[in-house]
Amino acid sequence: MVTGSRISPLYTLIRDSPSHPVLIEFPFGESGYEIQAAFYAGYHRRPIVNGYSGFFPEDYMKAHDLTYPALQADAAGNAAVGFTISSHRAYPSTGYSLLRAGSSQFGSVVVTGHGTGPYDPHATRWGDYGWATLELGTNHVWLASEYVPPKSSQTADGRRNWGTRITEVTLP
Repeated sequence: MVTGSRISPLYTLIRDSPSHPVLIEFPFGESGYEIQAAFYAGYHRRPIVNGYSGFFPEDYMKAHDLTYPALQADAAGNAAVGFTISSHRAYPSTGYSLLRAGSSQFGSVVVTGHGTGPYDPHATRWGDYGWATLELGTNHVWLASEYVPPKSSQTADGRRNWGTRITEVTLP
């Protein structure tokens, strides 16, 4: 990663701007671009929309499929990754894992939204996204992940059974 005076002038401009816009960076280009966007968010300290980090805690992957991750780090190096959890033993659910600054491994997976049924086999696709952002001036990360919520929280017309779970987590 580029640091110090070699950081792109774009991130310096964002850091020094007086307003607080939400920055949306689409992960086009080289592999790992979206991880760079999360890294530079720690430099400019502005909210970002971020997804597709590609990272999952290794121990959890042995028993579950974790999809649509979203990673957010703070300036100290603490991080949270949110995702959808699914397997032959678990309905699509939501969860997250935390990384302490200086650590080389994420902690245990915490399930935040337990799925209540299987994915709708008649849907043409899942919503396929994850989102994470650091709340300015705090150590709170907001995560959005998809799952199959209780029937009362599914689409109003009853045609699809998936929903979005918003979770607030506190970084170490």
